[in-house]
Amino acid sequence: MPRNNVTDIAQRNALLKALPLQAYERLQPHLIPALLSRGQVLQDCDQDISWIYFPASGLVSLVVVMFNGVTVESSLVGNDGVVGIELPLGMLRPACRAVVHIPGGALRLRAEVLLSEFCRGGELHRLLLHCAQRLMAHLCYIAACNRLHSVEQRLCRWLLQRVDRTPGNELRLTQEFIASMLGDRRETINLAERHLQRLGFIRHSRGRVAVLNRQGLEVSACECYKALKSQTESLVAAVDARAA
Repeated sequence: MPRNNVTDIAQRNALLKALPLQAYERLQPHLIPALLSRGQVLQDCDQDISWIYFPASGLVSLVVVMFNGVTVESSLVGNDGVVGIELPLGMLRPACRAVVHIPGGALRLRAEVLLSEFCRGGELHRLLLHCAQRLMAHLCYIAACNRLHSVEQRLCRWLLQRVDRTPGNELRLTQEFIASMLGDRRETINLAERHLQRLGFIRHSRGRVAVLNRQGLEVSACECYKALKSQTESLVAAVDARAA
């Protein structure tokens, strides 16, 4: 991806777009365009954070990996956030694996450059703390959601979160992938999907899920969907206010 696209790409990430001109100009020479491919691991728990990613499109899943290989998704990062938020909070290694779920474009930045700008205490410092606060709220809701709500409720919430962040109403998903993100057995996901298909809410065929009735999914989703959406909208509103 050509370097002359940097400013155009930066305008599609809420955090970079909100930076004052002087702060952005300090970062701009160090921002490198990147194409994120499906399944690409951007960060892992056993490796120091060396690059920070600002997605402009696509979607990155933050995944907890257990010792036996079982995984569960803890949060998402889209063009409203940043991958590597743990670094300015004092962590050398991320708590979760960051895996590209939906491919897209991004800008990446060396970790030491971000830390240098963060330590100036300016607008990037405040924006990253906003982002960290939102992530903590997401983790709290997902922990409660996994304990208290049914597979079908969580599946509806999970699908809606993706539809909100991608164009169109079709997602490239397999039951195996959904099961690994929700931390459930594939057979359990299959039963929940079949019920949603009978209700006419979705259609799942050949690795693709089409959302046919969004309102039906929202009614069937747990309360966490609206709570998480509100948290994201609050962050975006705060960022937009600073960019205005």
